[in-house]
Amino acid sequence: MTLSNRIKSRRKALSLTQTELAQRVGTTQQNIGKLEKEGNPKTGLIVPLAIALNCDAVWLERGIAPAPDDSVVNQNSLCINMLHLPLHQKNNALTSDVQTVIRSIEYDKEQAKKLFSTLDATTIKIINFAGDTMQGTFENGDTLYVDISKQRFDGDGIYVFSFEQHFYIKRLQLVKKKLIAISDNKNYRNWDITSDKMKQLTIHGKVVFSQSIRLKKHE
Repeated sequence: MTLSNRIKSRRKALSLTQTELAQRVGTTQQNIGKLEKEGNPKTGLIVPLAIALNCDAVWLERGIAPAPDDSVVNQNSLCINMLHLPLHQKNNALTSDVQTVIRSIEYDKEQAKKLFSTLDATTIKIINFAGDTMQGTFENGDTLYVDISKQRFDGDGIYVFSFEQHFYIKRLQLVKKKLIAISDNKNYRNWDITSDKMKQLTIHGKVVFSQSIRLKKHE
């Protein structure tokens, strides 16, 4: 399978139009159409494409590494898969805000409609929180449901984002011309993303639900 075929097949698996994919990536529908015919994306476009298509960047570019699962498992169920965050090219490092605990959750389709209501379930992915920076809201290991259609700031809320080659799960609040990254654990300081550093910010999605990692023991 060629790069162009991988892009096209993954887009169709997510039920995205070329225009919708272009909006996620920050390019034009014409460019997506050209990619699906010829491949050969511009430098720096593979990672945004991988994020938008929720797949591994190495698999997308070279066909190496496990291929992503389709979102729909069968006619009666819907599988919410893990949000794939591509490793940064320079140091391959992640912050402690992200860890892998649960890779997918399968729902009955009717139950999924009730749970996600007006949201498009095909744009919901899961990720697990790590650490204590959001203590009081999330605990270490909690499963977060992330709407990956929100890849730009869409009002105050909790976002999965990368900044200066690290991944974070924090509240983002717009104050004048800067975003404030807020940890709900007051032992951690808030910090600013000023207008001159916005190019270093990549939003991967907005957290819409969370599920506790805690298990109740019954004897």
